[in-house]
Parts: sequence; C-alpha cells; structure tokens
Amino acid sequence: MYHELFDVLLDNVPDGIYVLDDSGHYIYANTVYIQLINMTKSALIGYDVHDFLRNKQINICISDIVYREKRRVAMFQDYYDKNDPTRKLHRQLIISSPIFNEAGEVSNIIAIVRKLDTMNDYYHQASMSELSSSFTRPEKNVDVDIIAESPAMLELLETSRTIAGVDSTVLITGESGTGKEVIAQYIHNNGPRAKKRTVVINCASLPPNLLEAELFGYEKGAFTGASASGSIGHIEEADGSTLFLDEVNSLPLALQGKLLRAIETKCIQRIGSTKTRHVDFRLIAATNENLHDLVSEKRFRVDLFYRLNVISLIVLPLRERRE
Repeated sequence: MYHELFDVLLDNVPDGIYVLDDSGHYIYANTVYIQLINMTKSALIGYDVHDFLRNKQINICISDIVYREKRRVAMFQDYYDKNDPTRKLHRQLIISSPIFNEAGEVSNIIAIVRKLDTMNDYYHQASMSELSSSFTRPEKNVDVDIIAESPAMLELLETSRTIAGVDSTVLITGESGTGKEVIAQYIHNNGPRAKKRTVVINCASLPPNLLEAELFGYEKGAFTGASASGSIGHIEEADGSTLFLDEVNSLPLALQGKLLRAIETKCIQRIGSTKTRHVDFRLIAATNENLHDLVSEKRFRVDLFYRLNVISLIVLPLRERRE
C-alpha cells in the first residue's frame, strides 16, 4: 500500500526523480524522468548511468562526483536523446544527493532533474501569484505620455502598470525602435521608486573594457586613465531607483557573471576596491535579440537569462500594431 502511495506521490512531482544503487544502476525513476530521457521504465531499471556517458548522451556523470566526494552536487548537464535524429541538446539542472549506510559509505543516490526550459514557467507563475496576492492595481490614468490604440499595446500598458508595484526583474523583448525604453520608463514611473530618476545604460554603446567601469565604478588609480577621484558606477547610482540595461544581449560573457552576482546579492564591488557595497535597485533589461538563441549558441549565460526573465514583456513592431 505504502509502495503504491509513494509511486503516485512521486509521479505527481513536476520534476524528474531517480535513484541509483551503490554501483550506478537505476533502481527507481518517476514518470517525469522517464519522459525526460525518452526511455521506458523497464529499459531504464537496472541500466548503468555510466552508459549514458559511454554513449556520449551526457557531457558529465554527476553521480561520479557524488560517489567520490560524498556530498550533494547541483550542476547543469547536457543530454542528447539517442532516438532523436536531430541530436537536439537538452540542458537540465540536476541536484544529486548521497544516501549513506551505517558504515558511512554511499549506498544510494537520489537525484532531482529539471529541464531548464521549464524553469522560466515556474518563475513566471510565482511572479504572477505574487502580483495577484499582494498588489492592488492602480488607477489607469497615470501621468505618462504614451499614445496607444492597438489592443496589444493597451494590454502591454495594463500589464506594465500591474507589475510596476513589485520589484521583480523585467525583461523587455522587441526589435530596435519599438519603444522598449519607453515601456521601462513607464514601469518605473508607475512604481514606488518613481521619485528617483531611472538610470539608463546601453550595453552596446561602450567597449567591453569601459562597460565594466561604467556599471560597477572604480577606485582612484584602478587602471591607466582612471579619474584621480574614482567614479561611482551606474548600478550604485541606481540605489533606491531603477536600473535599465538596454541591449543586454550585447553584454560580454566575461561581464555577465559579475552582473549575475550583483543581481543575486544586490551587492557590488568597484574595480580596484576590496569593499562591498549594498545597492537597492530594481532591474529592467531589454534585448533586440532572442536570448534563448544566444543561450543555445553559448553567447549568453543560461543562469543570467533566468535571472533576467522573471517577468517577460514583448513590444511588437509598429507594423503589427498599425492602429
């Protein structure tokens, strides 16, 4: 009875779950995991997890790290379905945990698996739940000079007013010239940070070596040509306000990790400084390219993408809103 109950419970978990024995053979997998890897349960039970590596279906065997280091490991893993002729890459987040026997050895491994392309759905659901439960929608007529007639644009403005009252990160997608910065300013003007001006930086307008200094600031003497008094960065300047990063798709890979850290911790460190500064800012980013494609091409960090894409807005080009 309990065995059947646990099977039902685990099959209703939205993530894939599997259990390995002490030698790396599957002894359990829920339905979600079976669907993720496109194998039958009968074929998987008893299957050696190392065969996925030998068949070049995965790029790393995370279980080996758990067996060796006897600790929980969370990592991204690339998976290829051998039955898919296109060999399409599936990136998944795996959290793999050891189970110990009385002798302190790893007797089993239990792992939770989530496809990265589903994670944004959960972020979006959580953000919408936060909005509906904690925010009272303001009156429609707010002093922002935007002319709009098309149903799509009116709906976008309504959504923008709704999300203005919370601090969730917003990603605005649209072609160049569609008005992404106007929407960002509209969100700021309708939110609690409206008393301070929006801090705007175009990530494509500066060379990479200057962009870091513009974003994070620097101390005096941090590099050749630096101001003798140092300089505050745009992130720090946005303390208590909104930071708008336009064309975030142009952000160099080397700088993306530092921005991710600033978003996660709300702390920055100026170039040449050892002092950490806390900054209270709301982030709105805009892109004129599809970040999904850039992630697939390894030109944009997947973890940064999911940090930016908490609430997603799309600004249609004028040809699609002729009204």
